[in-house]
Amino acid sequence: MVERGAKKLEVRANGSVARIFREFMAGRLNRSGSALTHESVERWKIDRLLIEEHRISVIDFKTGRVPAGDADIPKGHRAQMQAYAEALQVIFPGREVSAALLYTAAPKLMEVMA
Repeated sequence: MVERGAKKLEVRANGSVARIFREFMAGRLNRSGSALTHESVERWKIDRLLIEEHRISVIDFKTGRVPAGDADIPKGHRAQMQAYAEALQVIFPGREVSAALLYTAAPKLMEVMA
């Protein structure tokens, strides 16, 4: 349990992903734990949603193996992020939607779509 907490702090302190974890950011609203039900009756939970005036960013945390590159991202992870992006485009019409996966073991943030 202590190791898991230490790992979370390590990930949050990493400069390349630290902005995802800030509680308040100028002009931005953070949401965590939003639920989304996909048409295949899977229930997914958005880990981090950054809402900005012209852009919506959705980030999902993954604890498994870190892909070496974009081509190695599992198809299921890509499909999940695509479903999030499609739903967010309906909810927030006219805003750019980006989706990324944060593999916490590295930590490594991988843009899935922009």
